[in-house]
Amino acid sequence: LMRDLELRPSAVTYRYLFEIILALTDGSSSSDDAPEKVQEVYRLMKEDGIVPDRRIFHLMMSTWAKSSRHAESIARVDGLFNTMIRRGLEPDMKTRHILLDTCLNSRAPHAAERATRIVNDVIELHKNGVDGIRPDVAFFNKALQCFAKSKEDGSVQKAVAMVRRMDELSKAGLVEAKPDKRSYT
Repeated sequence: LMRDLELRPSAVTYRYLFEIILALTDGSSSSDDAPEKVQEVYRLMKEDGIVPDRRIFHLMMSTWAKSSRHAESIARVDGLFNTMIRRGLEPDMKTRHILLDTCLNSRAPHAAERATRIVNDVIELHKNGVDGIRPDVAFFNKALQCFAKSKEDGSVQKAVAMVRRMDELSKAGLVEAKPDKRSYT
C-alpha cells in the first residue's frame, strides 16, 4: 500500500515490522513462516536503500532463534551474525545472548559445545577490554540451560566447570558473574 501511494518506509517502519513478526513467533508450527517474512521484509528494506542497524539484525536473528525450524536456525543466525560484522556493526552482549538463545532452542546435536565456545569468546573479549562486553550471571545461566537440555556426553561436567569458572571470575572482580540460585538448578 505504501508503495502504491509512492511513500517510502523509514528504518523505523521496518524495525516495527520486524518487531511485529518477532512478537508473533512463538516456536510453534503456526509461526514456521516467520523467518520467510523476516527475509521478505529485509529484501524490501534493502530495495528501499535502508541500511540495517544492529537492532534490526537482532530482531532478524531473534526470529530465527525462536523459530520452530531448528535445523536451519543456527546456520541462519550465524549468517546474519557474519553479515553484521562485515557491515561494521560490532556484536554486543545482546548479540551474544541471541546466539545462546539459538543454541538453547535449536536442539542441534552440538549446542552445548557451541554455547561453550560463545561463552569462552565473550570471556576473552571481556579480558581484552572490548567495550560493552561484560558477561553477567544471566548470560552464564543461559549457557547452563544449554547444557541442561543437551544430550551430549559430558554436559553435566561442562556445567559444573562453568559454575566454578563463574565463581572464579566473580572473585577476580567480575561480580556480575557470581553464580545465583538458578545457576545451581
